[in-house]
Amino acid sequence: MFTRTNPRAVANAEYRELLESEGWRVLRSHVSQLQRFAQSFGGPIERAAATAYGDALTELTGTSIR
Repeated sequence: MFTRTNPRAVANAEYRELLESEGWRVLRSHVSQLQRFAQSFGGPIERAAATAYGDALTELTGTSIR
């Protein structure tokens, strides 16, 4: 799973393709570089299920917790 990404960067797709071509599984969900995540060091993220982290959980387990 990519984290701290710029959603408009072309590099996201390029690195995803590179990793997948080498046999790595890369989650489709990714966590953008947002202040709400950057400022949460050591503390909980409020309503995390409604963020990309919730999307990653759904992708991994097939179960939504919303």
